Amino acid sequence: MLKHRVATAAVLIPIMVAAVLLLPVIQLAYLFGIFAVIAAWEWSRLSGFTSLVSRLAYVGIVILIMVNSYHWIHEFRFLRDILFLVFVGWLFTLVWLAITPAEEILSNAVNVYTRGLVGLLLLVPCWLALLSIHASGEHGPYRLLALFVLVGLADSGAYFTGKLMGVTKLAPLISPGKTLQGVYGALVISLLGALLIGYLFGFSGFNLWAYCGVALLSVVFSIVGDLFESVAKRSAGLKDSGSLFPGHGGVMDRIDGYTAAAPLYLLGLSWFPELLY
Repeated sequence: MLKHRVATAAVLIPIMVAAVLLLPVIQLAYLFGIFAVIAAWEWSRLSGFTSLVSRLAYVGIVILIMVNSYHWIHEFRFLRDILFLVFVGWLFTLVWLAITPAEEILSNAVNVYTRGLVGLLLLVPCWLALLSIHASGEHGPYRLLALFVLVGLADSGAYFTGKLMGVTKLAPLISPGKTLQGVYGALVISLLGALLIGYLFGFSGFNLWAYCGVALLSVVFSIVGDLFESVAKRSAGLKDSGSLFPGHGGVMDRIDGYTAAAPLYLLGLSWFPELLY
């Protein structure tokens, strides 16, 4: 499994780095849009849509919303209001996961259309946030790469710390492989990564620690996004959302953390204008 994960990452990472640095935002919108469409197809199955027509219709709705909302990346005040609502939604999700017994979470069936709506709220704001970060001035592509690095460090830190020192299960019925020690490892390595990235961006003093705070907020909610997708998979009786990436599962399995981290990363940076412009 680890060999497959490393091989897949070795192929995907150079492609994504080149795309972020070399492509204009409109072309990046198509590339990320392809992943969003595949994720929408996977989410339609997690939601409980069973017929080909209903799943294709769901994907079509996602495409339609993305096409009609693309201009929001150039209307940041409006997009920021949308992202704040997304932030509130993820705060609610965090509290829900923290205080609700896992048995109750998994036993409460949610209407298929409600789950479909949730998928829209996961995918479209994430897509818009990634593009808006990229479009945020001359350093935008590097800010986007920084987000990828932070979430990647968190994933790796959680994985290896959990393997080496993991004792206390974080949510055994929802995601058996995650441990509390893995979360601590993710936060520590992400903080170190944020300090280095902030230094490379030229931040110092308050701005450096503000960036680290935004980075840690994003990492915490990337874990929440991961757990939330695990709830959807467990409820649907599936181990992975798909099988596109060997060792990683489907697209949703790779972007679940970003569905929460990307909107909150952009929103957090906007709270400190010196970090975004």
